[in-house]
Amino acid sequence: MNPFRAEDKYIVALGLNCMKFPEVTIDVHPSFLYFIYPFSFEVRSFEERINCIENHQFPRQKFKTWKPQKLVTDDWLVHVADYLNPDKESQQTPTAQFWELNNALDSTLGFQDVEWQLITPQGPIQFGFGEKPGQGRRSAQLALFKVGVGFLSLRVQPLSPDSKDWFNFLHYFRFMRGQRRTELQAQKVKWNPQLKKKELDIFFPEVAGGNVVYTGTLTIGLLIETLLEAGETYHIEPWWEEIFVCGQLIPFAVIFAQGLTEKTIPLMLYNLQNFFHEGQGKYPSAQDLDRACQPWLPYIERMWWIFTLEGGVFLSANAPDEKFFRETLPNHIRDLYFLLFRLVLHQRFTLMMLSHWVAQRWVMGANHRDRIYIFEEIRDLLLLFTARGYFSQVVQREHPHRYYCKWQEVFQLEQLYAEVGDEVRDLHDYVQTQQNQRLQRTIEILGVAIGAGGIAASSISGYIEQPLPLEPPFLAAVHPGIKALLVSIIIGSFAGFAAWVWTGIFGGLFSRLSPSNKFRRR
Repeated sequence: MNPFRAEDKYIVALGLNCMKFPEVTIDVHPSFLYFIYPFSFEVRSFEERINCIENHQFPRQKFKTWKPQKLVTDDWLVHVADYLNPDKESQQTPTAQFWELNNALDSTLGFQDVEWQLITPQGPIQFGFGEKPGQGRRSAQLALFKVGVGFLSLRVQPLSPDSKDWFNFLHYFRFMRGQRRTELQAQKVKWNPQLKKKELDIFFPEVAGGNVVYTGTLTIGLLIETLLEAGETYHIEPWWEEIFVCGQLIPFAVIFAQGLTEKTIPLMLYNLQNFFHEGQGKYPSAQDLDRACQPWLPYIERMWWIFTLEGGVFLSANAPDEKFFRETLPNHIRDLYFLLFRLVLHQRFTLMMLSHWVAQRWVMGANHRDRIYIFEEIRDLLLLFTARGYFSQVVQREHPHRYYCKWQEVFQLEQLYAEVGDEVRDLHDYVQTQQNQRLQRTIEILGVAIGAGGIAASSISGYIEQPLPLEPPFLAAVHPGIKALLVSIIIGSFAGFAAWVWTGIFGGLFSRLSPSNKFRRR
């Protein structure tokens, strides 16, 4: 039966107007959630950041914080695989670097053997970090791209199979600074030597402030900032800047749901698409549930990819109880599809960052010499991105390629690339034209000055042996040739000044009336 029949759409929209799935459970083992914090950094500090990250150690820790991550690139085209796994023996600067958190630090950061809760307006939700929640491993990943874009990813998920907890967690965990009245609580099992028994004690990683931070609201943002401090040597101020919605993370969810019916599948897709919590999504329209109108890409039967500007979701409805669907497919999504998602995010945020730089640096009040340098730098960065980051094809398999192309379509990368390219090219050409006009004006002024001085020198050459009219007494002993030179310099200076005034007045008028200046008038 087709779960998107027209009559079912209206039944769902009118009858199931409350987003509750009491019969639906989430298979916790294959399901997982990534939350991505995108940021930008100074392009010229790329090599410095790599060195800081690879050598960072938290105080009183024997292990390095981050270790290089070897990506699985069996399905990637050769040149893209080299881009993702740069050759350490090569003398060239890599264009991308990837790391994962050292497993030895899972306990230090509370990613292992700690009971975490996300406090939300809908109630507390127990969750854990890592591939096996509460046991760490792959809890955090870090990626830096040479164009000045980076991503810190956290792998977390609720411990309960209740679909309500997963919807609420997916909605609220995104707000890393306590928006929407969210906060974290953590407890760790400790041995009480006096009572000779185990008990729970309030916990927060010492490297992130320890228990002293309990005077305020605990948020996931504190952990993110602690992990990113590995990229800075002196910790004077953050070396990164936010480039997404302020204080918000990007979710990448993989949901294996059991108990869905033909009528509830469209509603589940609709609510996941909008990252609704349990109290939202009550009144979807028929169009909201129409597969033809929504960014839902089928993977196979009863499995879909959901594409949005806020994040991505993979939904499996009643997956068969086979090893491929319970282990192989989740691992494939974790390795290949999640990497594809970050690659397209890097393309999106690089173009957005370049567009922001064009707008910001155009109104900075810089002189023309500085502007030409600024826009040459932006143009060079766009060319680097074009050569090493803006790929039309990256994988050779059908499903991943369709997935990659769909993300580029949803993020409107083709339009964004054309827009940024036109901005950079037009503004660079304009600044270059202005620079050429100033150079031409300088040459004209120098030509007038030198010409007038030469004419003056040749005109008085016949009077070199005779005193000049109105000559002061102190010049009587000066050599006649020097007198002629001084006269030519004085006359040339006056002529050059007159040419400078003349070209400034009429040159500016002609420039404003010139059709080549039309985009500045816009």
